[in-house]
Parts: sequence; C-alpha cells; structure tokens
Amino acid sequence: MSIHLLVLIHGMWGNPGHLSELKRIITDTYEGSSDGVQLEVLVAETNSKEATYDGIDWGGERVAQEVADKVAELEKDGKTVTKFSVTGYSLGGLIARYLIGILYQRDFFKNVTPVNFSTVATPNIGLPRYPSFFSAVTSSLGPRLLSRTGEQFFLVDKWSASGRPLIEVMADPGELIIAYSTKH
Repeated sequence: MSIHLLVLIHGMWGNPGHLSELKRIITDTYEGSSDGVQLEVLVAETNSKEATYDGIDWGGERVAQEVADKVAELEKDGKTVTKFSVTGYSLGGLIARYLIGILYQRDFFKNVTPVNFSTVATPNIGLPRYPSFFSAVTSSLGPRLLSRTGEQFFLVDKWSASGRPLIEVMADPGELIIAYSTKH
C-alpha cells in the first residue's frame, strides 16, 4: 500500500498537543486520493518544550530521525511512503525547511514525490532589528534568553564554516538546504 506521509511540526515552546486539532481535522476530512494512496499524519514529538531552545538544525535532525523511524515502521507493515508533505508553524516552519535539506541530502526523494511544503507564521528571514527601543532590547536579550534558537532567530550565530548565520545560509539558492526546492 502506498502512503502519503504528512509531517506536522510545532513552534517555539510547543508540544505535539498544539497540533492535535489540526491532525484531527486533516484525518477526519481527508477523503482519499483517486490513486489509492493512503494518508499518514506524523506529528513531530522530539522537539517539545525545552528542546525548542536547541536550534533549528538540531531540531531538524531530530525530526529527520522521526521521519526515518516512521518510514521504517510503515515498511514493516508492508506500506511504502511514495508521497511526502510537511507543514510547520513558527519555529516549526524553519525546522521544516532544514528537514527538507536533510532528506534531500539522504536521497529520501529518490523514490518519494514531494507534494506540499507549508509554513505558517514562520520567521523565514529571522527576527530583524528595527530602529526602535523595543527592537533594540529584544535583539539584545533574545539571543541570550532563547539560547541557540534565539541566536539563530536573531542572526547572530555563526553556523557555516564562513561564519554566516543559519537562516542566511538557508535563504541562499546556492546552498544544499534550499537546493531541493529549486529543483522541483
């Protein structure tokens, strides 16, 4: 049996329960596809609460492992993932972007068709600093209070070998992290 795997990823300070209603609505309203592909919804669990402080990259690695584990579980039941979608909100959207790069690097899409990529309320350009007192305070405190994720949100991390912030690297068309999305 063919499976369309949909991964849902929550945001900062979140937990899988934040997406339980979305999962319920999706599974209750999904009427099946004309090609007989069955929908399987995976709500990412490994980035709950304090784990959201670990950074976009570590969160992406954890979700990639969840996807690999889910695919293996489905294969054990005689099912094959043939389609893939991911939706993330807030931090979950950034993790989803990083996840796509990991899956592409691991040749996941060699036999799996990407279908949908969606983010909601995601700071895709990070959290920019504006010329205001409030912005100056949050730009100063945010990286300290939000740990590694905060450094990445506020673009003060030095993620790449050349010292570029992760979100900047993720926006660069020449980088592997987004190369996949430009090929399809």
